[in-house]
Amino acid sequence: MALPYDTYYTVQTNSDLVSLIGQYLQLTPGRKAYKGNCPFHNDSDRSLMVSAEKNIFKCFGCGTEGGPVEFIMQMTKLPLADAVNKLAGLLTIDVAVTSQFDGQTQTADRIAADQQ
Repeated sequence: MALPYDTYYTVQTNSDLVSLIGQYLQLTPGRKAYKGNCPFHNDSDRSLMVSAEKNIFKCFGCGTEGGPVEFIMQMTKLPLADAVNKLAGLLTIDVAVTSQFDGQTQTADRIAADQQ
C-alpha cells in the first residue's frame, strides 16, 4: 500500500515539532531555534537545532535533519508509512493509503477491516 503525498503533507504540517521532540529530550529556547543534545549520536555540544517557525530540525554534528515524520522515523526506526500513522494517531487524523491492487484511496482502518 502506498501513502498518498497529501496524507504525508497533512501530518507533517500539522505536527508541532518542538512539542514532539520535547517528549524525547530537553530543548532550550535560543534566539531563532530551540537547542538540544542530538539523540542520534553521542552529543554533548547541543548541536540539534529545532525551528518552530519552519517545523524542521537539523543536527550540526551528525547532519540528521527533517520534519516531524523524519524525527519519528529516526527515533523509533519505523518505516515512513508507520511513522505517518503514529503521528496521525496523535493528531487524530485519518490516514489514507492507496491499495496497490485497485488504486482506490481508503483509510488505513478500512483496509485493515477488509483484510480480516
